Amino acid sequence: MKSQGSVEFSKDPRSGVEWSALLGATTASVSRWRSGLVRPSADLRAKIHAAGGPDPKAWDQVVGTPPPPKRTKKRTKKRTKATAAAVINEADLWLAELQDFRDELPTLATDASKRASLLANAAKTLAVLGKLTGVGLSVSNRQILDSPNWRIIEAKILAALRPWPDALRAVSKALDDSRGD
Repeated sequence: MKSQGSVEFSKDPRSGVEWSALLGATTASVSRWRSGLVRPSADLRAKIHAAGGPDPKAWDQVVGTPPPPKRTKKRTKKRTKATAAAVINEADLWLAELQDFRDELPTLATDASKRASLLANAAKTLAVLGKLTGVGLSVSNRQILDSPNWRIIEAKILAALRPWPDALRAVSKALDDSRGD
């Protein structure tokens, strides 16, 4: 922010060369004082004032300081549980949106870059739709078998089969074989 001193100093009709000769300073320094990038030292402020420039205190007054931003409370959305009906309704909305988009695509853009942009947006829509419905979710066997939830299920299966050692060995072997994939 510019100071009041730099604003007044930049309005002075004398050139930077005149000021630099008068003050014994470089023209670059005078230019920086006028632009508000740098403020002169206290001694130079007094010299500037004596030569008809702004008051030394004006260099410390900031011009155009914006008021501090008002603090507002953030509104937090009330979380709702995702029910099957809510997911289906959301998926239906996305499907309708996608169908409308598909119908309008040939007439929307003839420019290749615009069409590519629209197709990219369609891909994003499909990704969201896939997440909502679970259709677009592809999970490898490795991801399933390494998940903590699977380890809980596996432990419960093995505990349930302990009374039947042959079945326990068969299930254990099948699980070990699937880990090799």
